[in-house]
Amino acid sequence: MFSAPSQSTLSQSLHPGKPRRGDSQDPIPVRRFTPRLPKQNRTLAPLALGLLLCVACNQPESAQTPGEDTSASQTTTAERPADLTIQEQLTNGRSGSGSKVQFVESQIDDDALQLLDASDDWLKTLTVDRGRITDEGMRAVARLPELIHLRLRESPITDAGLREIAQHPKLQILNLPQSMVTTEGVRELAQLPSLKNLRLGSERLGPEVADAISKLESLRTLHLIGVPINDDGLKQIATLPRLSSLYLDDAEVSGEGWDWFQENHPKIHVHVNQRHLDRSLPDHH
Repeated sequence: MFSAPSQSTLSQSLHPGKPRRGDSQDPIPVRRFTPRLPKQNRTLAPLALGLLLCVACNQPESAQTPGEDTSASQTTTAERPADLTIQEQLTNGRSGSGSKVQFVESQIDDDALQLLDASDDWLKTLTVDRGRITDEGMRAVARLPELIHLRLRESPITDAGLREIAQHPKLQILNLPQSMVTTEGVRELAQLPSLKNLRLGSERLGPEVADAISKLESLRTLHLIGVPINDDGLKQIATLPRLSSLYLDDAEVSGEGWDWFQENHPKIHVHVNQRHLDRSLPDHH
């Protein structure tokens, strides 16, 4: 006789990993199916299917910042293959077998990045999820002539590190969720001609950073983590001519501020604290 899947089995299949603070995760699609049963047991199929869909529909969803790769966070540590060493990944890329250098679990430091070379024009994406890359490592990153996407988590990059890459001709996606930059460092990013997606967190950033961000006119997506943007700062950010998506976590924008924003910029997609902004909610925070 067919038996419905247990609650624990469904929960494990739908939630293989937990995201860290400041990170987002795509909702995992639920695939509908109808089990093939002996004819005499087919009356149980609707009951089993209904149970599966009921459990799935009650799972929480969270938003993903455009440009943010969450494939790693959707795989448990046990299922995830070990990272290749940087030497192995560089060898593969230099032989024409890839365009990325990625580290999900490996502890990567500045010394490892010294192996990067200006001749590595095949390298488009560099991501380090666990490590402690500093401004010295950013000098090595700046040598990569065709880099498009840079993500450095758990890395205390300062203003000096931003200055290292501030004139990179191709960089489009910059993701530094645990940096130590200030407003002065963010001003340096105005020199990046191709920057489209900025995801930034730093305990050294205050509401005044909104003015510096408003000068990044090529931005299309902005995600600020733990930055106390207020109503005035939101109005400055809204002047960005190409902005299409805005994500603010732990900001200080009032309900009236969000009402103004949606009335004047209804086409900009907004998430507040990982939730889509809904004007019908009594509290936008």
